[in-house]
Amino acid sequence: MNNGKIIGYIQDGIVIDHIPLGKIWQIVHILGIDKLNSGRISIGEGYESKKLEKKGLLKVEGMTLSMQQLNYVALVAEGINVSFIEKGNIVNKVRVKIPSQLEGFVSCSNEGCISRDVYQKVSPVINYDSLTEKFVCHYCNKSFGKDKLELLF
Repeated sequence: MNNGKIIGYIQDGIVIDHIPLGKIWQIVHILGIDKLNSGRISIGEGYESKKLEKKGLLKVEGMTLSMQQLNYVALVAEGINVSFIEKGNIVNKVRVKIPSQLEGFVSCSNEGCISRDVYQKVSPVINYDSLTEKFVCHYCNKSFGKDKLELLF
């Protein structure tokens, strides 16, 4: 049953809403949705929105997200809503934000940093300052913006 919603109803899974235009396919790729072989997947882009001029919407039946996956999504589209659906009901809804510390899933932009040395086996630790919107490496103190962010997955 559709209940007048933009994209059909799901019984169990996730709904990601208020995705900025142009970001939906990055999220699909980051979460591996483009490699799923089963379950219902609904992808919509260009819908009217009160928050954004236009928005994207993604519904995936049978999927849940880990905290690390939510952090990945926040790096691409901070502020989107993720709803977790069980038996047709929203059981949890979160607004994703970039965490203050990112460990092991983003790389330092400094090529000479110890965290990038393949022989050192040091997991990258990147701190995020939401006021300046800058990332700073824990090891070399290199500061960089989102445009230099490199996801490790």
